[in-house]
Amino acid sequence: MLNSQAMNVETRTGRRPLPTGIQTFSRLRSRGCYHVDKTPLIRQMIEEGDFYFLSRPRRFGKSLLYMGFRTTRVDVKAEEASSHGRSDMVLLHENQVFVLEFKMVKDKTETEQGLDSAITQIRGRGYAEKYRDRGEPVHLIGMVFGRKERNLLEIRVEEL
Repeated sequence: MLNSQAMNVETRTGRRPLPTGIQTFSRLRSRGCYHVDKTPLIRQMIEEGDFYFLSRPRRFGKSLLYMGFRTTRVDVKAEEASSHGRSDMVLLHENQVFVLEFKMVKDKTETEQGLDSAITQIRGRGYAEKYRDRGEPVHLIGMVFGRKERNLLEIRVEEL
């Protein structure tokens, strides 16, 4: 349901307001802001298993990614603690484990260094160790985002 402030904006302009500066989905909904729901595409991404471009808006990307995976019944664990730190995200889906680490680099020239850093951090801090005894494939995923490009630059996947 739209609140009265959002309804007034929509009535005056004939359009819903853009979610400028809003960083939570609940606030976006309560204010009646414009939103395109693309969560059905997440299931398609998981099932097809190809690489995709995922834009990562500043300070909102991980939350959207988390909420998107949650809507597809993927068991998502954000910032799960190990004895040496916290992983960015762990996904448990169809008898597989995906341990994700996100890195931001200055520009494309630092992509390989960022990928090395992400995978080294997952291995070095033991983020995936608690899943080793499950008897399921464990995938270590480094994702590098460009500060200058403001998008996903590259993904590296390794097996534990």
